Amino acid sequence: MEFTKSPATFFVEEIMHPQLGGGRFFYYILEKHGIDSFSAVKLLEEHNKTHVSFAGAKDANATTRQWISSIKELKSPDTRMALEFKGMGEHRIYTGMHSANRFDVKFGNVDGEETDRIKMLLKKSAFPNYFDEQRLSPATVELAQALLGGKWEDAAKAALGAEGRMQSEKSKKIRQIIRENWGSWKKLIDDPQVPESKKGFFRLLLAGGDFKSALPELERNTISIACRTAQALIFNEALAKEISKQNARDQRHIEIAQGKFPVKFSYRGTKRGLKAAPVYPRNGVLERKTYFEAKHARLSRGADGACLLSFELKKGCYGTILLKCLQAIID
Repeated sequence: MEFTKSPATFFVEEIMHPQLGGGRFFYYILEKHGIDSFSAVKLLEEHNKTHVSFAGAKDANATTRQWISSIKELKSPDTRMALEFKGMGEHRIYTGMHSANRFDVKFGNVDGEETDRIKMLLKKSAFPNYFDEQRLSPATVELAQALLGGKWEDAAKAALGAEGRMQSEKSKKIRQIIRENWGSWKKLIDDPQVPESKKGFFRLLLAGGDFKSALPELERNTISIACRTAQALIFNEALAKEISKQNARDQRHIEIAQGKFPVKFSYRGTKRGLKAAPVYPRNGVLERKTYFEAKHARLSRGADGACLLSFELKKGCYGTILLKCLQAIID
C-alpha cells in the first residue's frame, strides 16, 4: 500500500449542519491547503481585525474544508485559503460543534489482494484512538513536556519566545525581543513593541513572583493548547501500555511524533476509555475512547490502478491514524 500524504492526496471535510437564515454572525466554509487551522485563523483575524471561531483543527499537509464564523465579513489574505460565504447565524461556532469529518484519500500501487485486505480491515477492525501529530507539533510538545516535567521557566520561555514557521513577522519580532531580554523584566514591560497581553507575566515576576505562579498570566489560548497537548502525550502512552498488555502476535507499530506505538489489539479486551489528569495550570480532565471505527467506508479503483478511499470518522478521531494503521498492518 503506497501512500504519501499531501494536499493532492488527502482531503478532509467537516460535517456540520448549522442553522442559518438570520443572525449577526457570518458563516463561511474555509478551504485551505498547506497551513494548519490555528495559523489560518490567526491570519484571518489579523487581516480582518476581528475574532474568528472554528469547530475543529485541521491538518496543514492536506486540502481541508471547515466551518468558521465571525461577527464581521471576512476576506482571505492568503492564496492558501479560500472563503465561501454560507449565510448568517445567531450563534458563533464553538470547538466541537461539528459531528464528524469526511475523508477522501488517494493512493496507488494496490493490487487485488491488498484491496480485499483493506476492505476487510475497514469492515471488521477497530483502530487505536491515538492523538496524531496534528495535536503534537514540535513547538507545542516542547512546551507540554516542560509543563509535565515541572520546568516552569522552560515552559515560559517556550510559550513566549519560541519561534515557529507559521508565525507572522510581527510575532517573530516580539518573540526575538523577549528572548534577547529574558530576565530584564522592567525593560520588557517598558518596551512598546511587547503586547500588553504579555506584560502581566513580566510584572508578576518583577514583583518577586516565581515562574510557576506566573504561568496563569500567559495567553490563555497558548497555555490551554499546551495543556491539552500534554494530556494527549499522557493518553497515547497509557493506550500503548493497554495494547501492549495483550501481547498480540506479529505486533505492528506506527510512528507518532518520533515515538513508536503498537496498533494490533482486541477491542473486546481493551478498556473503552482512558483518562488523563489535569496538567497545571489548567484543571480539566481528558476523557477519551480507546478505539474508533470507520463509517461509510468505500474503496474504488481507477483504470491506472490508483485507489480512492472514502470514510467518515467521529470528531476527535484522526484519519491519519487509520491510514498509518492500514499501512503498518498490510505492508
